[in-house]
Amino acid sequence: MQVASLRSDGEEELQMVIFRLGDEIFGVDVHQVREIIKIKEYTRIPNAPPYIRGVINLRGQITVIIDLHKIFNLHSESVESTDSRIIIADAKDSNVGIMVDAVLGVTRIQHKNVEPPPLLSKSKSLEFIKGIAKHGEDLVIIIDLEQLLKHIKDTEVSTSEIEGGATTVKSSSS
Repeated sequence: MQVASLRSDGEEELQMVIFRLGDEIFGVDVHQVREIIKIKEYTRIPNAPPYIRGVINLRGQITVIIDLHKIFNLHSESVESTDSRIIIADAKDSNVGIMVDAVLGVTRIQHKNVEPPPLLSKSKSLEFIKGIAKHGEDLVIIIDLEQLLKHIKDTEVSTSEIEGGATTVKSSSS
């Protein structure tokens, strides 16, 4: 993968929403984010893949909530706290949110500070990483949200499966 694929419209930098999952720092292109909301009551879906946390009703739209801890095989458990947020993706044909431990802010990252991800394994989750950025003293793992959403859409739980057997989980931060 070429780092140049991160560039759009000749821009010299990326504007990223930076967030924390466990001890790691991740980022997504701000243009791929519709909004960021506090954790709210969600409904678990029986027999859903482990990375699907559940669904929420967001202004009349069923929105699937993804647990990135499971997708990236992070050993830290996703623990809901007052800092936890759901990043709602700006996707044309999907209503998807990703649960994160904390949103750290929006920042600009120079393209020259982004390198391709190391090819350490053939894990499916590597397909969802665009690059690794140096940002101050931190390393930011840049998620390819478009590729992630494509994968989710290919395996998404249909809204018809929501009926029957679903359990509602109240947020601990409510």
